[in-house]
Amino acid sequence: MTTLLYLAGFLVLALRPAWQAEPVPFLAIDLLLYVAFAGLLVAWIGRRGVSWTRLIVAGSILARLIVFALHPEDLSHDVARYAWDGHLAWQGIHPFRYPPGDPALIPYRTDFFADISYKEIPTIYPPVAQALFAAAGLIGGGPAAVRFLLVLCDIGLILTLARLLRRAGQPAGRLLVYAWSPLPVVEVASSGHLEPLGVLFLLLCALALGAGRRATAGLAWAAAVLSKVGPLLLAPLLLRRAGWRGGAAAAAALAVMTLPFLGAGANLFRALG
Repeated sequence: MTTLLYLAGFLVLALRPAWQAEPVPFLAIDLLLYVAFAGLLVAWIGRRGVSWTRLIVAGSILARLIVFALHPEDLSHDVARYAWDGHLAWQGIHPFRYPPGDPALIPYRTDFFADISYKEIPTIYPPVAQALFAAAGLIGGGPAAVRFLLVLCDIGLILTLARLLRRAGQPAGRLLVYAWSPLPVVEVASSGHLEPLGVLFLLLCALALGAGRRATAGLAWAAAVLSKVGPLLLAPLLLRRAGWRGGAAAAAALAVMTLPFLGAGANLFRALG
């Protein structure tokens, strides 16, 4: 019963027309979702077995699809910038070279241009993130296409996390902590935030390290860094666990994936500054 109420809560939340304009109903429903989530954690966190993993994964996919399908981005418009970068890539324009507000880009403006924040600053998002934004063009482009790909990344993250838990001999129920938390469901499926891309590669790095595949771990870590720069802080850990082979693979991957963007010169780091 708690599971059905939890999933029904996402349906009610997704059917609300405007979260930002009506924050009190949004927060009230969100709080109830966290109450249901806490109850499920207490009941399930120690459960073991493949059947529990399948149930948790299926529920996490359903919750994300409900929010994705029924509620467009509202709490944040970061995804408009992601879609803009992908749009420029398909026009053959370097996303690091020009800020969105540059007069030279007026002919390329889209219906979501008005939602872009910081139009005076070139993109900050690194090469692997840019690849995902460009890939959205293959399924129609625009914010919805980017959100869909990020939902797929989030589902991939959950499946990788399930495999890590199984390999470590941990209860399948621990997958709930991330998979059914209302926060990533809302922030990824509706707002389209980028974090699942980098975290997915970071978990793949951990999976490779556990299997003794040092070069693969280096490649996955480099992809994580070039998705969202935060994993750069884990370089000492990577070198300690993966040694010279992992470090060399990471350095080579960083160089190869950054090379196509070097034409932007100093603008490559302008937004980061």
